[in-house]
Amino acid sequence: MEPDRQDPAGPGGRWSERASGPDSRPARREALEAFFLWAAALALTVGLSTWIGSRPSVALHGVPSWAAWGVLAPWLVFFALHLRLFLSRSRAGRGE
Repeated sequence: MEPDRQDPAGPGGRWSERASGPDSRPARREALEAFFLWAAALALTVGLSTWIGSRPSVALHGVPSWAAWGVLAPWLVFFALHLRLFLSRSRAGRGE
């Protein structure tokens, strides 16, 4: 490493609170929440789509039932849940 550049990990090679910043902990928590919501929605989507798709298909306004109930519905529910978590945290940060 060049002598004029400082290692962001600090002298011990480990990331410290000073190096990562004070906002990294809430950001890391939000990223983990988003990841786990995404993973749960993905698992639910694959499971429901497989389960509903193995039965005879019925169209809902031109959309196959496996796509409507197995893809669209779970992602809309998880999007609303993620939006609710974001908005509640945003209001809490403003002191409302």
